[in-house]
Amino acid sequence: MGILAGITGLFGCKGTNRPSAGELTKISVAQSDMTAYGTLFRLCMNETGGNWLFNAEYFSLKHNEYLTLDGVDISSEEAAPLLKIVEENNVIDKVRNYKPRRLPRSLQPLDGGSDHISLTFADGSEYSAGIGDSDMNAFFIELADGKYLKTAKHAVSQLTEISVSCWGGETVESSYSYSVMKSGEKWLMNAQCYVEKFTPNEREVEINDREVSEEEISGLFKIIEENSLIAYAENYENKPLLDENGEEIVVYDAENYKFTLKYSDNSEYCTKDEQQALVCFFDALIEKEEE
Repeated sequence: MGILAGITGLFGCKGTNRPSAGELTKISVAQSDMTAYGTLFRLCMNETGGNWLFNAEYFSLKHNEYLTLDGVDISSEEAAPLLKIVEENNVIDKVRNYKPRRLPRSLQPLDGGSDHISLTFADGSEYSAGIGDSDMNAFFIELADGKYLKTAKHAVSQLTEISVSCWGGETVESSYSYSVMKSGEKWLMNAQCYVEKFTPNEREVEINDREVSEEEISGLFKIIEENSLIAYAENYENKPLLDENGEEIVVYDAENYKFTLKYSDNSEYCTKDEQQALVCFFDALIEKEEE
């Protein structure tokens, strides 16, 4: 309650027993959607020791990945917009006065989805309700997506090697292996690209230790940062592709993609998916080399 005294004074209601947003010590929202293979969306904030701690388990559309954040520090300034939403949308009264209703089967959501809000106050009182608030959801998603970018353990300045490759089956039109590796103060590119005979641009390319300019490597770092590829690779899990019944989909003659980042502390992270932005970057370097 102490760190948000100003907000308490702003939103407090004198002469009533109704708690205010400034007295909140924990805010949780949960949203499940059974159509997305049981994807669970749950975000919480806890006020402890003068700070708020943020926890999240959700599917991020921005990062196209199921993400988990655990105990991320949140300042009172960052929390203030959420408390304002709670007050302006009358969330406290809605949750406190909530009475569950059993809807007729004909009116129940077809996707089996459900929402839940839980509020805990400084006096220990706790209220929960089977309702949702789109503004709160939007706040939490934006916060989580932003904090996810900041949870990366490494920075581009620590990179020593970046590589992408694709070696496919008979149905794949081309295969490639592109990499840049730091050598002293220089960056060197190696590339192998095989284009099959049934494509209109038949060619075979091989480049060894081609020096990459400072401008070019800066462009590569910009792609990595803008696409949050460091955090993505660090949190990557190679999950099987599932059908609507939860059965694994086996893809024959599929491309074997690999994306790798290596760092000065000898750590290495790999993913098994296509990184089209990086492939386009290397393709552009190859075209420049062939001019």
